[in-house]
Amino acid sequence: MIDDNNNAAKSGPAVHADVFHQLDALYRADNFEGAMTRIRSVLMRVPGGHLQPGSAIDPALTMAERGYLASLWRSAGVVFRAQSMWEAALTAFAMAVRLNPQDHDAHTYMGMILLTLGRFAEGWQAYSHRWQAKGWTETMR
Repeated sequence: MIDDNNNAAKSGPAVHADVFHQLDALYRADNFEGAMTRIRSVLMRVPGGHLQPGSAIDPALTMAERGYLASLWRSAGVVFRAQSMWEAALTAFAMAVRLNPQDHDAHTYMGMILLTLGRFAEGWQAYSHRWQAKGWTETMR
């Protein structure tokens, strides 16, 4: 596990993979609070992590940094979705899409939620991204 105090400034593929392994384990254990705590702690210490809905994206962020942030926001959306926290999930997925418009998984999850909420026009448009998502296996439920 990453020690937040000693590795706060470290970044890179190995650290990112470790974070997502941790998040996956917490999610699979239904430890949604633990997953959100982990996501928040990482967002607080990575470049651009303080981004809020409606705020400008720092143009100095690299594509890799934007992709990592998008993945963290998508992970938050998945955790919110698992708890039926629809508006929070939509906000998180929208942040992922703002950071990475090609995040077809985030679009697809948004579509699923919008369809669940009866917002069909928006929902079907977003859900159509599932055809571009690699290995998409999620079904409507």
